[in-house]
Order: sequence, then structure tokens, then C-alpha cells
Amino acid sequence: MRGFRPNRLRGQEQESPSDRRVRLHDLRHTYASRLLERGIPIEDVSRLLGHASVTTTMRYAHRAKSRWDSVRAALD
Repeated sequence: MRGFRPNRLRGQEQESPSDRRVRLHDLRHTYASRLLERGIPIEDVSRLLGHASVTTTMRYAHRAKSRWDSVRAALD
């Protein structure tokens, strides 16, 4: 839930990107995703986020470069 939205009461269901509220979780997600995109090992990102298990950090893993990307690049 993103809080009270008076515009919704007036029938304006469409929200523009500038109306979206940024939550602390959004910033953490962006931070983790960008670290993984830049090749930081998931174990390090997990520790930085304070996760008890790497399994929790795996939700960001889709943003990480695959180990196979470098293999494929070498073969091209």
C-alpha cells in the first residue's frame, strides 16, 4: 500500500511516474540491482544488505551478469 491518494477519489485512476512515491525498499532494490549489474558478487551484496542468507538476495540475481556471458563473448 502506498498511502492515501486523494486523486483516486476524484476518478483519476491513471498515475504519472512523477506521482509515484519512492519507498526505502525501492532504493535498496535499486542499490542491490546496480551492484549486481556491475559484477559485484552476490555474496558481497548479500552482506552489504544485511541478509542472513544469500537466498534472500537471489531475488536480485536476475540483474546479475551470467558467468556464461563472458564465455559467450570470448567465442564471438
